[in-house]
Amino acid sequence: MNKRKHEPPPSQVVDSEFFASIRHGVESALLNSGIKRILVAVSGGSDSVALLLALHRLCSPRDIVLQVAHIVHGLRPEAGQLDASFVRHLAASLNLPCHVTEVDTPGEMKRTGDSLEMAARRLRLAALEATANTMQADAICLGHTRDDQIETLFIRLARGAGSTGLGGIAPRGQTRSGVTLLRPLLDIRRETLQGWLRSENAQWREDESNSDTNIMRNRVRSQVVPAFVECFGPAAVDSAIRSMELQREEEADWLRPLVGEALTEAYAAHPPTALSSESIAALPRPLAKRVLLAWLHEHQLDPQHQSQALLERLLEFALATVRDPPDATGRKCNRSARVRPADFRKRWGGIRSNPARCGTVRTLPHDFTRLETRNQHRAQPWRDQAAAIPPTDAAT
Repeated sequence: MNKRKHEPPPSQVVDSEFFASIRHGVESALLNSGIKRILVAVSGGSDSVALLLALHRLCSPRDIVLQVAHIVHGLRPEAGQLDASFVRHLAASLNLPCHVTEVDTPGEMKRTGDSLEMAARRLRLAALEATANTMQADAICLGHTRDDQIETLFIRLARGAGSTGLGGIAPRGQTRSGVTLLRPLLDIRRETLQGWLRSENAQWREDESNSDTNIMRNRVRSQVVPAFVECFGPAAVDSAIRSMELQREEEADWLRPLVGEALTEAYAAHPPTALSSESIAALPRPLAKRVLLAWLHEHQLDPQHQSQALLERLLEFALATVRDPPDATGRKCNRSARVRPADFRKRWGGIRSNPARCGTVRTLPHDFTRLETRNQHRAQPWRDQAAAIPPTDAAT
């Protein structure tokens, strides 16, 4: 008599698939890292709820302390407070402290002229970093998924991103103050997370703005990705994500050290705010633009706002000073290539109200042989900070 092979119920299969991936992600992130205190960013959506529940289950045996953070963006007053209440109750059910921070996204949009997604993202990351520093956290865990990764690729393609941007979301990064950013769910599909949550009878909140197709990411999610899959098949998503991984590998293993060396050389013989135009002009054009981007980032000019056009202006200024060196008054310099503060006001939020934080680029009246920022504070070397460049504008 043939015995029928026992097959686990579907919920157990989903559970097993999920935990194989999340365990790998968590252990890869935490192994030999010395991380003992983690702030978990929880919006109340399925991704972040699954992240919190999984981390709670996996970190307790490892004596890793968890705390929860929730950001109220000021966009949906009633729904936002309901989200905050949901996250507070979820944290309390797990006996975890919960930090709720309110930010003024509409005010930030008005002040900087940024899109809703960009303004909300910047405020959210700043609030998470401040909370992490207050609780002395070693890391912030974010709930980005495989779905966020492919959406990010299409968004950055549409914006004309270079190879760094097309690398997508990195599984690990760092804030400006040195707090590690971890994304353990990057290899997991959202539908897998939601299947596991259902098997656990866990609840989550649905953000009504996710159906608003005026938001680019929502259009990509509901229109572009399905069309891509329909045209090329589901395997094409895996291939695209593999291409993003290859871009990140090249960035980390080859380009980043190269940029760091070139940036150090360009700083030589100048104050910490200035670059040698001659050094920049001597570099291959693609490398020169990367060095300029690293310089902007080092002086806290948000690279998410960088544009190829602005980098081209900076590069042309450096080249012009070498081609047409000035006399003692600087009047012979090719002024058409000069970078004006107005260019940065348009591209970097916060410059009008807080120039000391955001900085500008200027040329000195009698010395057109260097580029300089007004921000006199030089952050830690770019080679140590490169991972802090925000990887995506995806919602946390």
